[in-house]
Amino acid sequence: MTWLADHWPAPSLLAVCALRVPSLFELPLGMLAYLTIVNWLDPSLARRLTGSAVLALMSASYTITFGLIEWAMHTTYAKEDLVLRAISGVLTVLALRRLRPSGAGAPRDALELLAFAASTAALGYLILALYDSVLLYSMGKVGQHVPGAIVAGIVLAASRVAARRLRGRDEVAPAGAGFDTLTGGLSWWLALFLVPALAIRYELGFGSALFAAAAGLLVIGAATAAALFQVYGRLPVPGRATSARHWLLGLVVAGVAGALAAAVGLAVPATHSEIRLLWAAALFILTATLVTAAWDRRSPVVAVPVS
Repeated sequence: MTWLADHWPAPSLLAVCALRVPSLFELPLGMLAYLTIVNWLDPSLARRLTGSAVLALMSASYTITFGLIEWAMHTTYAKEDLVLRAISGVLTVLALRRLRPSGAGAPRDALELLAFAASTAALGYLILALYDSVLLYSMGKVGQHVPGAIVAGIVLAASRVAARRLRGRDEVAPAGAGFDTLTGGLSWWLALFLVPALAIRYELGFGSALFAAAAGLLVIGAATAAALFQVYGRLPVPGRATSARHWLLGLVVAGVAGALAAAVGLAVPATHSEIRLLWAAALFILTATLVTAAWDRRSPVVAVPVS
């Protein structure tokens, strides 16, 4: 950058780049990444979100959060950056509304869900690496992220190819109620976490970690309750009580195993808390998926759609 400034015909013009890149591009980068993950898991949900007022609420929530942090870390550029963030908030919504999410549907079995989890973890690492270097003006950190970014890029490409091929299979065994709950819970969580996500994230560093954890657990609890209610209503009526007991016991086993795996992820040393959260989430989904699939296979309880 020093070399570029020394050889640029009018180096003063480069000043517009300083402390402006995050103001313009942080919001669209974050929102597009989130909606991409939603589309991988539940294309119908992605289509509903991009065509509804939720997209504007998401932009407003993120823009206000970014603005408050910008003001708390006050610089001489703060007022200008707030204006740029407001402009970015409006333009981002207008641009994302033009998206036409595509996809055939939610994962149908454990292999498809694992491909989704691998894709999400890889994309999450790439976003965090980009944020930690380019968007935070810490270009000296680029080198330390290159090996991980290469691995994440390979995993992302491979998992998306695998997801496409798995989706092309003609026959897939019906998913059990446990697996149906897991995918439904993830879909509900993505929908409910959409608007408060950034506020909860910044509460970790600029507010109370306990409050952030409570807010995150509230979203998880609401998503879990919605998924349980949804799947219970689709259990076959004959023998519903017996089926429900087996289904719920399997969920408890999967939840405990997933929580233990997530605890290992949280213990991994990392510069940023997001990296540990990413590891924890990936290990939870991996473990819960494997346990749920095994439990469903051992004694299948299939939830049937309500006509």
